[in-house]
Amino acid sequence: MYTEESLKEELIKKLGKEQKEYIDIVKEKGINYAIDNAYKITARQAIIDYFSNSNISPKDIKALLSTENLLDDFYREWLHYDGNFYDALEYPIQERLESLSDEYYNNNDKNVEQENKSTKTKNKARDCR
Repeated sequence: MYTEESLKEELIKKLGKEQKEYIDIVKEKGINYAIDNAYKITARQAIIDYFSNSNISPKDIKALLSTENLLDDFYREWLHYDGNFYDALEYPIQERLESLSDEYYNNNDKNVEQENKSTKTKNKARDCR
């Protein structure tokens, strides 16, 4: 009898095997094919990572283990998802952009302040002559 943990390990092993087989096929087809399929490889790995980090019932794991080409199945389903890849990227990009922009302008504002102080000091020295 399988424990929940051993079922999950078997699932992750199955997904890993499918991924390795796919990567081997990609490698055989050459660098251009690999570049064209890098996105698919990454998405499939994200699916594996999802299952590795989620709590799935033993009942569901058994159903997954009985499914052929599981990664392809989930990848195709993901492609038809209404969500947009760019939507998932937007929030972290906007957060980082704000952070970088704040950092840049804070540093430049300090440099401008120092330049202004230096110019004022030079002007005062010139006016004192």
